[in-house]
Amino acid sequence: MSGIELAVPEIFIPTVQQKLMESDSAGRACVLRDLLHQGFDALPPIANELRNRDAAVDPATALRYADHLLELRLPLADRTTKACCWPYDWYCERGESSAEKSPALMPQRMAFLGSLVVAHRRTGDDRYVQAARDYIMDYVTRYWTAPGDIPAQENWLDVGIRIGQWWHMHLHGGLYTALREWFAHPAFSGDDLVLIFRAITHMTNALLTEMALGSNWRLHQLTGVFTQGCCYPFLKDAAVWLATGVNSLNEEFDVQFLADGSHEELSVGYGAGVWSAFVRFFAFSREAPHLGLHFDEQRMETIQEYYLSSKKPFGLSAGFGDVWAIRGDAELRRDAPPHTQMGEDVNPQSDRWATLRENVELMSRYTDFASSRFILTGTPVPSWTTRFHPSSGYMYLRNGWTPDSLYMNFHLGYYANCHCHYGILGIEVAGLGREFIVDPGNSDYSSRPINANFRNTRAHSTMTVDGLNQSAHSPAFVSRLTVGRQYDFAVGVYRGGYLHGSPFYSWDGGCSAAHYRHILFVKDSYWVVLDAFTAAAGHTAETRFQLMPTVVRSLPGGGYRTGYTASNLALIPLAWEGWEHGMHEGEEDPIEGWLPSPHRGFTAAPVYKAMRPTTGGPLWHGTLLFPYRDAEISRVEVKPADIGPIGFGWTIETDDWTDVLFISNSWMPRPYQIGPVTSDAPLCHLRFVKGRPVHGYTCEGNYLCVEEQEFFRAPGSLLAREFIFDGAMVVEVTQPRYKNR
Repeated sequence: MSGIELAVPEIFIPTVQQKLMESDSAGRACVLRDLLHQGFDALPPIANELRNRDAAVDPATALRYADHLLELRLPLADRTTKACCWPYDWYCERGESSAEKSPALMPQRMAFLGSLVVAHRRTGDDRYVQAARDYIMDYVTRYWTAPGDIPAQENWLDVGIRIGQWWHMHLHGGLYTALREWFAHPAFSGDDLVLIFRAITHMTNALLTEMALGSNWRLHQLTGVFTQGCCYPFLKDAAVWLATGVNSLNEEFDVQFLADGSHEELSVGYGAGVWSAFVRFFAFSREAPHLGLHFDEQRMETIQEYYLSSKKPFGLSAGFGDVWAIRGDAELRRDAPPHTQMGEDVNPQSDRWATLRENVELMSRYTDFASSRFILTGTPVPSWTTRFHPSSGYMYLRNGWTPDSLYMNFHLGYYANCHCHYGILGIEVAGLGREFIVDPGNSDYSSRPINANFRNTRAHSTMTVDGLNQSAHSPAFVSRLTVGRQYDFAVGVYRGGYLHGSPFYSWDGGCSAAHYRHILFVKDSYWVVLDAFTAAAGHTAETRFQLMPTVVRSLPGGGYRTGYTASNLALIPLAWEGWEHGMHEGEEDPIEGWLPSPHRGFTAAPVYKAMRPTTGGPLWHGTLLFPYRDAEISRVEVKPADIGPIGFGWTIETDDWTDVLFISNSWMPRPYQIGPVTSDAPLCHLRFVKGRPVHGYTCEGNYLCVEEQEFFRAPGSLLAREFIFDGAMVVEVTQPRYKNR
């Protein structure tokens, strides 16, 4: 296209517009290349560093993607310009999942541009540059030639990513990736650059009025807007884009992250991804303060500690939410060995320790957080273990910070949006270097029934009725919660009912029901899960614990255990009477006993399921989750105590200790005796070694005695207390801070 034929669109600042109009194609190339060079040189050093080290796709994978693209000979929009070897188009129709295509064929996000950049860097082969040029010019001469509607093949998230983001090269780089890498390459003429900037202008201006109202979509879109404003100041609308990006990013940081450090989407993985983006903007703000980006340092520390608390002892993230819970092939093996290192990175597909460490390394250039030093060096060990995050409602219970520490996460929150699942009061359990009970996460966004199943209540380690979903509008209610040195205790309540059809609005054929879940964590030892479920008669209550792949074996006295050669979990009955229980694996009608695996696959994994007809009154189900290190379990005897209708009592005996446990079924103080213990506390636990108490816990109650010794008497007390017996008795009041009785 000659200079005479090209009408330069009025998208440039006046001085640049005049120069371009007076130049031919070669002259326009010189003008725009000089301006791009100046713009890119003005970026802070972090922009170049992150662009060059972004490892979202490793070089070998990028080269494989790029060669795949050349093999297909770049089918273009109308599939006429170049021949296509396979029946693929570069576009996904609206509503079609990009996961249905190979990773190289995710064009609505233009991930392949980064692959071509890496391949060109690695080989110097200009075929990769020419391929990128052919595709880009095909696109910008067919779409966004004037202000108008979005092409049918895209959505507004795609537009935000397509225009480009400043720190990416390998993935989600968009047009910025190509310009940043090849603005001086002769493959792109001056006229090419003019038409690219015309499309960028129309896309960015259209995006300003169509941005999402929050969450990761808005962040991706704002990042694209910020990048265009920051990198192309010679465009007439760049000042507006930059101001919009700076103002809105500052605002979104304040809005998207909740007071406890969690992200508004509540999906742990997606929230960590948004935090990763803001970590990079934090670095940008420190190196280019004149732009006006401001992110509060204390809030950054709170967010960092939130994601640290969500990590399982060996680095894996809590699985609550979406695709981030996909585990690697090595982890899904039935003979998988336990993890032995803190921050062990096994599966780069998931948000693991590597992402946390990468963020912390960057933050540590500008801050000095104690949590940063621990993540990077292992010291100092955090002074806190268990944390409840009241904004998200997620509780992460742990007894330490070594790879074999015990860990549970407990969903006491609510359904936030599409990146959450209907798994309220669900749990995950890990310990001794291994995941045991897991959230299934998700596999992809295609329409396969098994994908929809992973979002459902019945796929999670919680309770339901008739296999229905919880309501998306009903949060958990925190009844009681304490965090202590030897004990953590929480009671969560879900009263939202269970629905046929959409969990957002359908009550047609649903069932009103309530679920109370009690979690007692006896640190260094075990967890107790006691559920009360109430629904009208004529339905079926269901509870599940989804396990990792393993050979499950029955215990002689009832219950089950995992079958690894080391590091195992026993599921020992506490209140299973009247329940029909068993293990299910790899079943299709109904779908249960599956976990997502890499490359859109699925792995059969056992799920404990118990079922019982509802009666109109509360049905109780209780399980002792007992971890042990060896292949075979040592002696653990559970003996119910005869205490009448007021609740549940047990003695739990091993060769090393004997525990006494009572949990009320009404939470009213009623007197009882279990062995040497007399009390009226609605929850009471004491451990005895050689007949002597070593530690104990009560939640509420008026008194506690062991044989003739009175530990406390406080009529009308509603406090929780821990007791440590080491010579003299030490009593510590752990008054619940988050309590709605």
